[in-house]
Amino acid sequence: MTVFFNKVRERWQYDFQRHGERYQGYCIDPEPGEPAKTKRQAQAIEALLKARAGKGPIKETRSGPVAAVTFAEVIASYAENHARYCRTWTTMRYQLRELVDFFGLETPAEDIRLEDIERYITWSRQQPVRKYKGGQRAGCGDFLDTGAKRSPSTINNHLVLFAAAMARARKQGLIRHVVDVPRLRVPRDLPLPLRPNDAAKILAQAEPHLRDVIVLCMTTGMRLQECLSLRWKQVDLDRAVITLDSSTKAGKGRAVYLGDQAQATLTRLASERPEGADHVILY
Repeated sequence: MTVFFNKVRERWQYDFQRHGERYQGYCIDPEPGEPAKTKRQAQAIEALLKARAGKGPIKETRSGPVAAVTFAEVIASYAENHARYCRTWTTMRYQLRELVDFFGLETPAEDIRLEDIERYITWSRQQPVRKYKGGQRAGCGDFLDTGAKRSPSTINNHLVLFAAAMARARKQGLIRHVVDVPRLRVPRDLPLPLRPNDAAKILAQAEPHLRDVIVLCMTTGMRLQECLSLRWKQVDLDRAVITLDSSTKAGKGRAVYLGDQAQATLTRLASERPEGADHVILY
């Protein structure tokens, strides 16, 4: 059977071929004129339509084309079935709204072309980075302009979201064609240096039990979770190196070389290490 449920329009649809003709439409009972409410009813209607089409390529029995799915419907389907369950839903919702505002509510999704994507990229380069400032309850904050222009990496985040929504719509059968979405080139391992004055201010305000973690993160570039899960078997003080395995966020291991401050901190923690302790950070 070639029936499927269109979650956006909340109707059963059929899609089959006979005698070189393609038949598409909503599963509507020809007698009472009511749409199918269950898959069994949809299959029965499809079987009836196939039987009629089997007598010959009768044009008048072929359903008219299904109305074009709008880009807003594609985004709504993606948000309802995928995006709102992710941890970064607040930011993703803002990004989805921006995409809908730019490409248009009523724009047929299949009409979006590469030149439209390029026009969006040009526009996006001029937009400021907006940082979410949370409220007292989750999702009740606002996005504030930082004054900085969007980086290629930030723009790529929007493009990836656009591509994911379109790919899901195609998989659902809502659209047949998906435009190839380009990506901007992003420098790998872009350094984000922290000024010494800022580091000193952060350490001065930090609680005493957090300073070792902050020093290790600032001087090695390790992520917070990498630092908190660090075990002594990964630390080689003689060679001044830490070996991270593939459980990192990037999904690949890497060597982290220790500077004087990081090595001094780890040396002190090693001297204070309780017997049998496996983790470097114990709280």
